Formats: sequence, structure tokens, C-alpha cells
Amino acid sequence: MANWIINEYAGDYPGLNNSILYFLAFSSHELDGDGINFTGSLDVTGSNGVLTTLGAMVGLNDIAVSGSVNIDSTTLTVNIRSADSEDSIFIRAFEAIIQLFDSKITAAKLAINTIVEAGQAGDGQPITVTNGDDSETEPDLITDEFDIQMSLSIGTSGGQADIVSQVPIHGGMLNLTGDFTDLDIGLDDLNFLMGALGDEDHAWFPNDQLEAYTPNTAQFCLLNLSLSGFVNAADPTNIDISTISVTVGLTQLVLLSDRLYMDPLGVVITLTDTTDNAITPTVVWGLVGSAKLCNYNTPGVDGLDSPDFEFDFSMDFPNLPDFPTFAFSGNLENPSGNSVNLMLKDLIPEDIDIGLDEKLTVNSFEIDTEADMDTGTISSFYTSIDMSAGFGLLVNFDLESVSISVDYSA
Repeated sequence: MANWIINEYAGDYPGLNNSILYFLAFSSHELDGDGINFTGSLDVTGSNGVLTTLGAMVGLNDIAVSGSVNIDSTTLTVNIRSADSEDSIFIRAFEAIIQLFDSKITAAKLAINTIVEAGQAGDGQPITVTNGDDSETEPDLITDEFDIQMSLSIGTSGGQADIVSQVPIHGGMLNLTGDFTDLDIGLDDLNFLMGALGDEDHAWFPNDQLEAYTPNTAQFCLLNLSLSGFVNAADPTNIDISTISVTVGLTQLVLLSDRLYMDPLGVVITLTDTTDNAITPTVVWGLVGSAKLCNYNTPGVDGLDSPDFEFDFSMDFPNLPDFPTFAFSGNLENPSGNSVNLMLKDLIPEDIDIGLDEKLTVNSFEIDTEADMDTGTISSFYTSIDMSAGFGLLVNFDLESVSISVDYSA
């Protein structure tokens, strides 16, 4: 194995021997004058099998790359990207492999990010290997990202959706996912994903249930896109996408005058059996969203950037007979410690005093319930409310906080 990064830095950073970089082989490399940035080629055959599937997918025996090695205090960070010269090769390959993406891919790359702390990992200590955002919530001895990154052109407005998947090794699952903000779309823009349901009536979207909420009263945006398919190591150039999931958000839906909004109301659409032309895809819908209460001084859509209160929820619809359960869960967080009086003032702008202590605060409120549609009964229910204030029960006795919870299951 010829890997100059391991040879150069593993002595001071032993965690490299447990990272994805240990398995990679370079057929060539050249350092720039600063000793930080480099160019080179990854040897597909010599890289212990970790690049075999990707190399076959894009038709390359060597993958030209550029990258950098940065040392900050006791941390080594290595970033590697397939070179710009490979962009068109990756694009053409993945448009052929995932035929849904025909003429939609604007960029495609191999991306490797490795972070190792000096003297840790590799000396008997437990190793944490994380990917993507998980690195923010887990202890980081080693952080490895070994990804395929793509950008899709969505819609006539030229919106760009960035999606990412871990590189499949020896075949396996290809899971391309992306979360988005401010990516405006129309329903027509997503028809290319929906197979037989991608018609002019948008049969994949719950139009009948949400007909009143059209772009005349709200704006559509893409919140999430996910595609899953199995990569056969024997023939990785032909992938059947088995599941497609998109979350389409309707933003700035008015619930109460210019005070209370759904922003967004996200419709989660999941399709299976997407690539078998003889079978109509199965579609399941759900809802996620946030109800936002604006401050009484900043009502209207301008107040949605900094609401006083936000209630997040999700809802699963039954899909009989496979999934006969209706489920709803919600959570109100109040990190700013706003009072109940402020909540009432936001909802009722008139100056009405109902006698509550100014310190009375709802810190959190949770609700979670499921109902079986076969029996028509609630099978489980949970709710919890946590309040804080000086409740002043007696002259010399006070309660600073009260929590109430109810838990029921059939």
C-alpha cells in the first residue's frame, strides 16, 4: 500500500491507522509549495477494495484528486476531493446509473474528510467513526466521511439540491439524501422522480386533502430528498431505486390572523416499487411541521424569523392494511423562557389581564399518541408539561417548578 499521508503523519496521529485513509492507495501525488495542498491519483485496484465498486460505477482505474492536510493544535484534518477534471465523468456515469437523474446532475464528486486527534485512537482507546452531522453529537476521536456528493438542478427557476451518500463498498446500499432551506419549487419540478405517478395531476401528492393550500395562498419548497437503492457489486452500473422520499413544505400558512402560522407544513411523500413499470408505485404520506407564534410587536411573515414560541410536530397517516396506525407527536420548547402571559398577549393583542404571575413559564410541552384504525381506539398516549415560577403556595413555602406527565398504553 502506497499512502504518503499514512507514512508521513501516522506516527504523530495513530488514529489514521483506523481511518478510511489507511485503506487508500495513491498511484501518484505532488505537494504544492506550501506543503498543505496536494494533487494526485487514487489507485482503485490497490485501495483494498474500498474503491472497487465506485471505480466500476464511474469506469475509472485511477481517480484524480486534489486535497489538503491541515494541522491545528493537536488535530489533523485531511480533505480530499475528486479533481474537477473528473466531474463530467462522474456526472455522465451517475446519470446512466440512476436514470431518473437524466440531465439533472450538475456536479458529482468523491469527497473524503478525516479528522484525527493526536495521540488518541489507535492506542487501545475506543474509536468513534461518524459520518455527516453525527460528528456534532458523538465524541470525536476519529471523524470519517467517505461520500459521493451530487448536485441536482430542480425546476425551471434553477434551484440546486445538494445530496450525499456514503460510498458503497463491495456493493450494498446507496442512500442519497439532502436537507434544504429556501429551495422554491412547483409540484411539476418533482414529477421526474415519481415514475407512473408523475403525471399532470401529481398523483403522488395529496392534492385532494390540501387543495385549499395552493401556491396562491402559500409557497411550495423542497425540505428533504432521499433515494435508496441496492448496488450489486457484480454489476454496479445498474441500480434500481427502491424507495424515494421527498418532503414538500408549504410555508407561511396562516392559522390565526397575522399571529399564528404553520411555517412550514411539510408533506412527507414516500414511494416504493418505483422502478417496476408493471407495478404502480405505492405512496405513503405523512406530515411534519412547525407552528410559530409571532411576537405581538412583529406580527405577520416578518416575525417568523424570530417567533416567541414554536411547536414542532409529526403525523403518520395509516396505510391499510400494512400500517393501520395513526400517530401524532409534538413538542413545544421554550429556550428563551418566555412567560405564559407573553403567549396570551401574542395570541390576544388586546390588553387583557387574566391574573397570571409574570414569572409563570411553560418550559416544555410534549404529546405523543397512536390510534389503531382497525379498532378505532387509542393504543397509547403520552403527554408531559413542565412549568416554572414562584407558585407561592404558603408564606414560607414555594414551588419553583412543576412537571406533570401522563402515560397510557393499551
